[in-house]
Formats: sequence, structure tokens, C-alpha cells
Amino acid sequence: MPAVLVLATFCACSHSVEPNTSASDGPALVFKAEAEYPKAARIERMEGTVSVRVYVEADGSVSDAQIISGVHPLIDRESIKASLKCRFEPAGGSDQGTRITSLAYVFDLDGG
Repeated sequence: MPAVLVLATFCACSHSVEPNTSASDGPALVFKAEAEYPKAARIERMEGTVSVRVYVEADGSVSDAQIISGVHPLIDRESIKASLKCRFEPAGGSDQGTRITSLAYVFDLDGG
């Protein structure tokens, strides 16, 4: 069974993901996928932060994403779609197993 490194890297975005540069031992985010703010969610004035657990493979791709804490299915679904498009620094050395990290998508109508 491969070793699993667990690191919570919380990133805030209205339309993008920013890496947590203070985390030195986890997967480093290199591609920032944007989450679409669904029109219906804007009309209903839905806001909040979606936390997503992502499973990062040795090549830096995301193989799976799961909601840790969500806001609404419309917004949660867009967070999952964006998370699956993110790319991380490939694993180096003997760390060839799946790594787990978390991303946070902030949906804020005021953009702040």
C-alpha cells in the first residue's frame, strides 16, 4: 500500500485557486482551475466556501475530488468540476503514491 501524505492546503478564490505557499511538504498547486459561479446561484444570492478533498496522483493530476463541506449542490458541483482540472507538482523521489490535499473555493457575490 502506498504511503499517503495528508496536507490541508486551503485556497481562496472567487474565480480561481491560489496555492498556500506556506505549506512546504504537500503537493504544490501549479495550475489554477477556475470555478464557474452558476447563474442560478447568483440569482438566488448563494454565497459561501466549499471545501474539497482532492486526490493527487504521482503525475500531478487529480484523480478524485469529494466535498468536505459544501454550500449548495449547484455550487458544490462547480467546485468539484474545477478541482478535477487542477494540476499539482509531480511527486518526486520515492513519493509515488496518491497524495491528499484540500482546496477551498469561495463564492462571494461582492468579489471580496
